Amino acid sequence: MLPEAFIATMKQLLSTSNFERFLAEMQRPPHAFVRKNRSKSGVQINLQSAHTVPWCAEGYALEERPLFTADPLLHAGCYYVQEQSSMFLAHVLRQLISGPATMIDFCAAPGGKSTLAQSLLPEGSALIANEPIRQRANILVENIQKWGAANVIVTNNYPKDLARTGVKADIVLVDAPCSGEGMFRKDPDNIGEWTPRKVAECQALQRDILTQAWKCLRPGGYLIYSTCTFNTQENEENLHWLISEFDAETVHIPVSEDWNICPSLLSNFEAPLYRFIPGVGPSPQMPFGEGLFMAVVRKTGADAFDKPERKKAKSSLHPLHPTAATWLSKAETYTQTTINDTLMALPPQLATLYAQLSSLRILHAGIPLAAQKGKDLIPQHALALSTALQRGVFPEVELTKEQALQYLHRDAITLPTDTQRGFVLVTYQDIPLGFCKHLGNRTNNLYPQEWRIRQNLTPQASTHSD
Repeated sequence: MLPEAFIATMKQLLSTSNFERFLAEMQRPPHAFVRKNRSKSGVQINLQSAHTVPWCAEGYALEERPLFTADPLLHAGCYYVQEQSSMFLAHVLRQLISGPATMIDFCAAPGGKSTLAQSLLPEGSALIANEPIRQRANILVENIQKWGAANVIVTNNYPKDLARTGVKADIVLVDAPCSGEGMFRKDPDNIGEWTPRKVAECQALQRDILTQAWKCLRPGGYLIYSTCTFNTQENEENLHWLISEFDAETVHIPVSEDWNICPSLLSNFEAPLYRFIPGVGPSPQMPFGEGLFMAVVRKTGADAFDKPERKKAKSSLHPLHPTAATWLSKAETYTQTTINDTLMALPPQLATLYAQLSSLRILHAGIPLAAQKGKDLIPQHALALSTALQRGVFPEVELTKEQALQYLHRDAITLPTDTQRGFVLVTYQDIPLGFCKHLGNRTNNLYPQEWRIRQNLTPQASTHSD
């Protein structure tokens, strides 16, 4: 049941007809949406009955919610389960990006907006995905690695720590922690945690994050501010504060009238902003997503995309290990560093950034290649999922759906007797799932323990077809 104070607030913000439609929609189950990974687009996800998301070419609204956990393609990073309102970021970025860019996602977990942004950033771009809370940062790392991109650094720090490094970005995303009103339908636990006091606390926290994020934005760059809540305190009032306190100008993003996007709900504040409210809009036949607020401001000054020449990275970076270099396509473009005893391959656009961020807690950078044990290299799971993996350098075994689920459950699997000994890449629908080590008489499952599927699943449990 929705909190009375929340209902009273929404009744004040919306017209009578919109308020009634909003309450009716909130009683319906949420729709299921997915976003395909263009870098792994050869895979055929069952989307025959799905509606496309109008502002995101890779997004789909499904007729029914399948058991996603039972689909190996999800674990292989072929698509991401993401609410359609959040995919509006795709349309915004397409309007803003004019060339290779550096972007920071300040509150990135679990990774939906970071993976979306990575897919849209032009070649030569770099993304810093930061999450202050360690447990959530680990989930962020998992989703970034499953997506398979090489141009991402994941950090686990407070926004003020990023600002202290002096790093500058062309685009900064603050998808801020909020009171979560827009997720009430999708995550009912948020309802019990909501209070007017929490709204006020979130507003103060959001302003703190925006202040630090602003320091990391180049003149001419864009700050994208979003929340998944409805009230004006965390949305319009924070946007008004931002343009009042800093040298910021709001940016108009062209949209279609039938996208169910609402204007400002704050009296006498008509700045361009983009708000999704379940049940409210001119196109009720379109599946409604959850609540989202988004606005864009530009830091006045020179064009952020006209960057000075990059400085050379610190000498701590060195050429790839000769063996590991054979595992990557275009290996000659990468340099190598080490994080927690793992060899990491960095594309050129990350080298300078990595040096600049060296004082931070870096959990992931580029492509995790291998753990070195003595003279032996143990290929990392993230390498199997990387889109830069050189196919054919490891023996490959195609798994059935039942075998794939056993592998993802981290159960013992049996490979064909003629399988070459050593590290073997296992695939599903020709998409890599991870590594095993084949010893001849048995096979060690190397799927990460912390990622394993915990439910007992059968192929019949999933509504996705092969």
